[in-house]
Amino acid sequence: MACNGLFGAGQGSMIAAPDPNRKFSVHKAELVIFNRNVQKLLTEFEMLVDIVKELGEGEQRGYQALFTANEMVNLCDPSDPSSFSKAHSLAHKFFSQHNGESQHTVHAMGHCHIDSAWLWPYEETIRKCGRSWVTAAQQFEWVKNWYPGLFTKIQHYVKRGQFIPVGGTWVEMDGNLPSGESMLMLDRLHLIKDTDGLPRVQMSSPDELFSQLQADSALLCTWTGELFLELHNGTYTTQAQVTDRLRGHKVKPFSFLFMTKTETEFPVRVRSPNATYEIQFGHLQRPTHWNTSWDWARFEVWAHKWADLSEHNFGVALLNDSKYGYSIHRNTMTLSLLRAPKAPDAAADMGTHQFTYAIMPHTNSFQDASVIQCSYNLNFPLRLIRCRPDSEPWSAFSVSPPSVILETIKQAEDGKGTLVVRLYESHGGSVTATLNTNLPVREAWHCDLLERRDPAQPALITPEGISLTFKPFQIVTLQLIL
Repeated sequence: MACNGLFGAGQGSMIAAPDPNRKFSVHKAELVIFNRNVQKLLTEFEMLVDIVKELGEGEQRGYQALFTANEMVNLCDPSDPSSFSKAHSLAHKFFSQHNGESQHTVHAMGHCHIDSAWLWPYEETIRKCGRSWVTAAQQFEWVKNWYPGLFTKIQHYVKRGQFIPVGGTWVEMDGNLPSGESMLMLDRLHLIKDTDGLPRVQMSSPDELFSQLQADSALLCTWTGELFLELHNGTYTTQAQVTDRLRGHKVKPFSFLFMTKTETEFPVRVRSPNATYEIQFGHLQRPTHWNTSWDWARFEVWAHKWADLSEHNFGVALLNDSKYGYSIHRNTMTLSLLRAPKAPDAAADMGTHQFTYAIMPHTNSFQDASVIQCSYNLNFPLRLIRCRPDSEPWSAFSVSPPSVILETIKQAEDGKGTLVVRLYESHGGSVTATLNTNLPVREAWHCDLLERRDPAQPALITPEGISLTFKPFQIVTLQLIL
């Protein structure tokens, strides 16, 4: 029998380490009949209370909700089920009062967030996927393997447009916005479709929402920059051994206990109000000061292979091969190396770790100093192979100018004879680039990230190579037919 609470099976804390000696005893099991009328009445009462909390007793509609809820309590007699229908009639009268034409419309979309690796064993996550689940590839596989009948139903509803697979990663991103349980939200939806005092609510889809917004898109407020998750500081560093294993590093068993440096700091003679950090397919800038509460919250930020602090004509870059937590405050550059919290994993990161970081002073801007290329060199060092002394040098691909990075080369998903290459502009400027290859390419086509070819966009093949045009940070994916 599985015995896992919402926050696992730890003792004394929300994220306590699992207690291997914790035992549970089953004293009684009951068969019960679900009383839908009572559940419906409870939902109506809860909705009325929420309206009072949101609108306030001083607002007319809020006062009406409070009055209705009080009357329902007075009418309900738990010993007399016939009284429930009278209370329900009061709630129905309240929710039947409709809005005026000026009220907003809210598009409701079902959403569920489940961590693939949570505070319980994987077996519990698999069981939970049979009840509610998020469209990460790992959870697709679990449902397909353990609940094949349910998986077939999911495919059916995907085709009907009632179930929308979102995301292309193996496990869910930790930036998803969670919502309430799907069935609970749907049960309440019919009460607030068009109720006076509340926005209209309709079940919708992302396509429907954004199609309606398109006409007024120029008038909408937009957010520029990152949406920083303040409670995720430290997650960039913890469980480093998982990252090391994925990268092929050797992690030796823990053999003795000592305190070592958990971060490295480099005070540099550089003054700049902003530092630059690498992100996926580009980079962004963050302030080096703590002027506001938002700045203060970013005492540690995430980045990929490098961070750079530059002033006019000079700068310093901090490179690494497996660490993601950075802090650049004023003129001090810091890289978080290790953390070892005791909850929920009491043995997190205990042991010997191997990683590399480097400090790189440079003249001019980080773009002109080839900081991006140097970070790739650090993460993907040259491999020595045996060859004949008279062998000619050979390279499958080359790209010019260096601001365009050839990030990915893979075989196409639809079979042999086709390669997929992915490139991106890394400096933040528009550029025309040339992709040169020594492979016998017959055709080149633009495609999307799912490798769906765009028949209207053949890539131009010239004697010098394949000519490509990039906007700042643009990602270009090509199919090369050999």
